[in-house]
Amino acid sequence: MVFDSDSDDDALALLEESLREVRASAATTKAPTKSVTATGNASNSSSSSLPPGRGRSSAVDGSSSNTTAAALPGVDAYLADDDSDGAFGLDDDDDIFGDHEDKDGGESGSSTATPLHGSFLYRLYASHFFSAWGDRMWEFSIALFLIEIWRTSLLLPALYGATLAASTLFCGALVGDQIDKSPRLVAVRVSLFVQNTAVLVAVGILWFLLKHHEVRDGWFWTLFVLLLAFSVVSHLASLASTLAVEKDWVRVICGSNEVLLAKTNARLRRIDLSCKILAPMLVGFLMTYLGALAGAIFIGAWNLATWPLEYVLLSRVHSAFPALQATKTQQTRGPERTTLQLVFKQFIVLVEGWRLYSAQSTFRPGLALGFLYCTVLSFGSIMTGYTYYRGMSEVVLGSTRGVGAIFGIGATMASSRLIERFGLVPSGMIGVWAQLVCLLLSLLGVLYGDPSQGNCSQLADHAKRSSCEHNRNVELTLLLLGVVSSRMGLWTFDLVVSQLLQQRSPANQVGIISGVQASVHNTMNLLGFVIGIILHRPEQFHIQAFISFFWVLAAALLYTLFYRASTQTTTAAVAAAYSLSVQCENGDGDDDDDDFDFDDDAPSKGGFAICSSDDEEESAA
Repeated sequence: MVFDSDSDDDALALLEESLREVRASAATTKAPTKSVTATGNASNSSSSSLPPGRGRSSAVDGSSSNTTAAALPGVDAYLADDDSDGAFGLDDDDDIFGDHEDKDGGESGSSTATPLHGSFLYRLYASHFFSAWGDRMWEFSIALFLIEIWRTSLLLPALYGATLAASTLFCGALVGDQIDKSPRLVAVRVSLFVQNTAVLVAVGILWFLLKHHEVRDGWFWTLFVLLLAFSVVSHLASLASTLAVEKDWVRVICGSNEVLLAKTNARLRRIDLSCKILAPMLVGFLMTYLGALAGAIFIGAWNLATWPLEYVLLSRVHSAFPALQATKTQQTRGPERTTLQLVFKQFIVLVEGWRLYSAQSTFRPGLALGFLYCTVLSFGSIMTGYTYYRGMSEVVLGSTRGVGAIFGIGATMASSRLIERFGLVPSGMIGVWAQLVCLLLSLLGVLYGDPSQGNCSQLADHAKRSSCEHNRNVELTLLLLGVVSSRMGLWTFDLVVSQLLQQRSPANQVGIISGVQASVHNTMNLLGFVIGIILHRPEQFHIQAFISFFWVLAAALLYTLFYRASTQTTTAAVAAAYSLSVQCENGDGDDDDDDFDFDDDAPSKGGFAICSSDDEEESAA
């Protein structure tokens, strides 16, 4: 792929000028059949049929102009993008020119959409690929590096995970606020510089710790604290870059063209999922056959090489769109918050909104979803560190992680069929209990093995070592098989709960409810790492596994209560509707003149059913 070419830009500029002339001549030779506002905010009937999204996280920029962007994050946007184009490309149906008529006779487009979109969106995708690939390599390998530094403990991965979770919980709102206040290109420039510099320094610290980790004295812990500090800085800078580009730049580039916005979000998610599958395999291969130092050096070299490429690509995109260069409007920001309020924004939202959140009908499924975040039975740093401690190679770990991501993608495809066949609420029951059943395999695995024997290499007797390796292989196979297969149920349940939150939350309370839901997720995630710090010895991993299983069981039981209440409500509604239909039929003795209709949109009339006469229907017609 050619990322930058002056001749290509000149050709595209000429094409744009030619199209303007053609449009101008066409406007003078034929009468318009429809009127479109000057800002390009034409209606797009096709966008209303797109399926709702997951909505796991909310945008920090506070914009509410593009509802489809909020309705199609993550894997649901991937499902909505049902064309057959390439992973990063645009097909012939993409309305990148902003003036194509849709099949329903309406028009879709944006005043900001030009023929340059196709070329510069490629550059945006390439920049996102470089960033996502580096993030996924670091995310997977850091737990392996920390176990390599301290082979007999899971304390370092647990401390690392808890530190990152706490930084997101306390500083996420502050980062988002700074992105809102800063000029777009400045925000990206600073975040890229800070992120890549912090990663390079962290890799240098890791290199020193990997070379000199035998003695854990004061210097060791000082270097480890510095590693945590630079990792947190890198994590927050990566968050800032993601918020700036994916949540703001993409929205501005696509303008009011909701179809293009949905497709762009889908392709960004597709790139991220591809990196999640392939990047751990590559770095696992390097670490298995070249060593941990080689993996660390490769990650550092990747960040050093792609840093200028990312900046150049994003700078080209920024210079191509005047809307990105415009000063951000601040009239909707509301009153300024102090730094302390911003740092503790998640807790403020949780405290202020908990009463409202707990009063919703979606309280139980939302809380059940939060319980699933307090777990080590996932591909997080603690379980990755434990399996590496038990002797599983890096390349196998990376491949297994990729298979788990593929199962997650499969769940997004299967969940829509489940919902169509069984309904939304029953599909959640199927998902959460399927996850629980699959995790029984993981519990059997950790009970079968003996973590005190490590990776069995210290056993001198050949027969004992063979027996140890057999038991270890059975343990890890069951553990990983349960976790991988549980991804299907987990993601199905996640999608169902997210859709419930979207559909059943009052329109004027979506923001506060989403904020509380995100706080629940972050709090439970942090709690899981705190448990990992307390039970940091590998021999105690089975205790963490049982605690994690307990949280999944609690989530399943809580959702079951919601399911039963929902079923009872539906039964009562059907009974009331039947009773009302009988009254309609027997009210005046004339069965032919009265009809019974369901009316979901008439809460003032009882919510479910109304009586209507044929005369009334004819009058209404």
